Amino acid sequence: MSRYFPRSLAFGAAIGLMAGVSFAGTGAMEAAARSIGPAAEAAMTETSDDDVAGAAVDLADAKQWLAELEGGNFANIFVIETDGSMRCGEVKANSACKPLNEADKAGAIAEAREAVAFATAAVEDAEKSFAADHPDAGVETVGYAP
Repeated sequence: MSRYFPRSLAFGAAIGLMAGVSFAGTGAMEAAARSIGPAAEAAMTETSDDDVAGAAVDLADAKQWLAELEGGNFANIFVIETDGSMRCGEVKANSACKPLNEADKAGAIAEAREAVAFATAAVEDAEKSFAADHPDAGVETVGYAP
């Protein structure tokens, strides 16, 4: 079994953290907030415009990562097999690496597409939560068509 690692482990960690928070659900967050007091509960359960902006930045990063991979730039992708062998997109940078194969590249692209789908859902969720928490803010979802 192989595991694909994106160029930015911070981006991967952020996606993992977002997944963990979404799986925990708002009930778990609200219970945690209540355990530390009413002020903390309000701060944790109310969605801010920073949450929406952060989700949008994560989506932009995911789209950029996917575009790089679909464009053939696998320089920062590596695969570690269970036997410890390693393949990477930039063999010149690491003499212990063998080149990525087509399955590795397809797997990395599939994971990047999943990251885009997850980040898109996170933006939509953040926008809906913000609109619910701030009904007078006039939140609108906008699009751009050239």
